[in-house]
Amino acid sequence: MNGETLAEGTSDTAPDEKPFEIGRVLADTFALIGERSLTVLGIALIVTVPSQLLKAAMPLVVATWHITSDRTGFFTGAILVGIVAGLMSVFGQAALVRAALAQREGIRLGFLETLSPALARLPAILAVALLGMLATVIGLLFVVVPGVLVSMMLYVSGPVLIAEDTGVINALRRSRALTRNLLGSIFLLMLAAGLGNGAVALLGGWLGEIFFQTDDLDYPFSVGPFLYSSLLDLLIAAFSTALVCTLYAVLLERQGGARQDHLHRIFE
Repeated sequence: MNGETLAEGTSDTAPDEKPFEIGRVLADTFALIGERSLTVLGIALIVTVPSQLLKAAMPLVVATWHITSDRTGFFTGAILVGIVAGLMSVFGQAALVRAALAQREGIRLGFLETLSPALARLPAILAVALLGMLATVIGLLFVVVPGVLVSMMLYVSGPVLIAEDTGVINALRRSRALTRNLLGSIFLLMLAAGLGNGAVALLGGWLGEIFFQTDDLDYPFSVGPFLYSSLLDLLIAAFSTALVCTLYAVLLERQGGARQDHLHRIFE
């Protein structure tokens, strides 16, 4: 299967494009989570474990690197955790996309069937993630708006890489083509998702402070708050990962989708 498999028969400027509805994307995201909950949560667990372990290990990292300033230690930890979380989020999106496409066709994939193609292309996924993060950071360094625009244009590059079995650069280009002329709607979708995730984090943090009698669930490290914080991150990662994969599927369908024979070839 080559890079044209899903894109074949689909023009980036198809004249019969379907309207894009944010509500539909959100509804379909929750439908994916509901119908494939174990797969979604399993992949979200893989996504969150590395960054959570790094959080737990940060006191040791700070001591090993002889960082004496609390502020320097905080920013060092935030940057490292952010990079790991960013890499793993793209991996999760690439891993879940097969399940998202299959669910829309009434096909049920096992967890390993969903995960194995992403594992096989791990270096390419990390390359897509790194290039996307680099492009976004460069945009943010100049002006905030270009950085946000780049992030939106490359939003579905992880799913594209696996679903269309294409190369790293082609995945970035294809993501840009799919999101073209929809950046405003995608920004509103990202804003809605961000507000929802933020509400979950704030409410969960508030409840955690009450239950564990601490105003910081991550520091100093203790098992109870750590597991609770990890659970919150797991729920947020599950929703965010499912959202990106659903968005990709909706963008495909909006432009006419992939032909049935192509979809069945993917899931053979």
